[in-house]
Amino acid sequence: MTSAPASKRATLLLLGLFLLACLAFAPGIGQPTGVTTKDEYFLGLRTPMCIVEHGDWLVPCLDGHPRLNKPPLLYWLAAASYRTFGVSLVSARSVAVAFGALFVLATALIAWELTGDRRRSLLAGLVLLSMGSIAIGSRMLLLDIPTAALSALAFYFILRWVRVGSYWLLPPITLLLAAGFLIKGPIVLVLSGAGILALLGTSAGARRRLRESWPAVLLTFCGFLALALPWFVYVHTMLPGTSDHTLSAELRARDFLQFSLQPLAGLLVLGLPWSFLGLLLAVRSDWRARMPSLGFLLLWLVITVAPFFLIKTFGRYLYASLVPLAIIAAHLLDQPMPRFGRLAAWLGLVLAGAIAGLVILAVGWFRGVGLAVVLGALAWLLFVYVWWRAGNAVAMAASSALLWAVVMGLVYPRLGLNAIPPQIVQLARDNPVVMYDGPQPALLPAVLGRMLWQTDGNWRLPPSLENSCRSFLVFAEARNIDGMRSAMAAHGLSATPVAHYRTLTSRVSWVHMGRAGLTRDEMLSAIARHDLDALSPRIDVFRAHFRHCSPETGAGHGG
Repeated sequence: MTSAPASKRATLLLLGLFLLACLAFAPGIGQPTGVTTKDEYFLGLRTPMCIVEHGDWLVPCLDGHPRLNKPPLLYWLAAASYRTFGVSLVSARSVAVAFGALFVLATALIAWELTGDRRRSLLAGLVLLSMGSIAIGSRMLLLDIPTAALSALAFYFILRWVRVGSYWLLPPITLLLAAGFLIKGPIVLVLSGAGILALLGTSAGARRRLRESWPAVLLTFCGFLALALPWFVYVHTMLPGTSDHTLSAELRARDFLQFSLQPLAGLLVLGLPWSFLGLLLAVRSDWRARMPSLGFLLLWLVITVAPFFLIKTFGRYLYASLVPLAIIAAHLLDQPMPRFGRLAAWLGLVLAGAIAGLVILAVGWFRGVGLAVVLGALAWLLFVYVWWRAGNAVAMAASSALLWAVVMGLVYPRLGLNAIPPQIVQLARDNPVVMYDGPQPALLPAVLGRMLWQTDGNWRLPPSLENSCRSFLVFAEARNIDGMRSAMAAHGLSATPVAHYRTLTSRVSWVHMGRAGLTRDEMLSAIARHDLDALSPRIDVFRAHFRHCSPETGAGHGG
């Protein structure tokens, strides 16, 4: 290990990398039709709204229930942004952008600590920035990139402490790990712990430092517990039944000891377009002399992936694996491309280019060729040209970063997923709203700047509407209307159709769209007719009121 960046110029370069990442991730975050997932619009955006509206910051809430499935720190940060800047997509997703940029910065810092090479360190950050998964995930208010960013930054301070031994480096480690724990729980220890295990397995100096300073390490761990655990103790004390049920449900959902190769596929997808090239470099023994830390980086990469072979996982759980992969890829700087290197680069080019190209093609085909599509096509052509040549690592990273910024920030929103017609927004602005088992319109709460209630077949209403004679609006997808009417009738409610519209919807992830039950013939017919609406589910809007109320009383409505 070598000296960490300390000069004014180094600080400015790192600040520039952070701002560049913010600039790359920010386009499109204010668009309701931008990239999103159900976890974001159903949980991430609405939970901090509930905190702001109900004023209970200790126990986040959602639809009348305590929201204990995940720790509260990210929701607190989003709620603070709502309070400061107003409730909007920009104020919520700016938190995500900042964490994405922090993840890029932490990667560069780790690379600097390992190599002492300013240019390779900055390239490592740029490589991470240019991975499609980071460009997508940093646009959404989700838990995974913030957790990875905090664990990576904590590991940077651990590397520094191993080298210089200053006890002043231990408090930041404590704070960062506790913050990560308060965003997503024990997973932060898995992410940073993988780096620690790899370091202890490859560095005699790290093992010696641990032996000599074990009291300080123990004190640091106690400080971590003192910061991380009080919230969990509080909610268990105040809501023992709810917290126990939530913990049991979370553990059952993990499917422990069920072996799967999904993490390997997840790593390859997350690292595009760099994954194949980075893994090729990692396994080539002739690169060990060029990359003294290769053994450590490879072991770190393996340990970050290994636990998830036995735990049900989503690809985004592996974000921390991208740090060693990016640092390995950054060693291409000023190095000749190894044998088969171009083939590995071309494989990444084909897969990443296909994803971005399909988005550009779909928008042009269904929505027409506008400025965004032209810019997307130019960025795609530049990416293909640079990666086909595969001769300059900086140009490869820059072209990939530009491609994802344009495609996800400018092109993808024009596809119109989760679009809400202006007249529907105005109708909802003047009425109480309940979303039934959708929850479409997904981004309406953020557009309106207020919490909207979500219910299902069990039919629960917010206290302000329960047994009230106020009328209110109910949004439901067409396929759920029979169930909605049945549930409403059982609770003494009637529903009158008011409006309807069609929109594509992001369901489980940003690539899942279209109505349920689409046949192959229907899809081919819609494509041939350039008719994207034919693939879209129909959303119906009803005015609901209690039957025991007189028509004059039930007709009233409020905001």
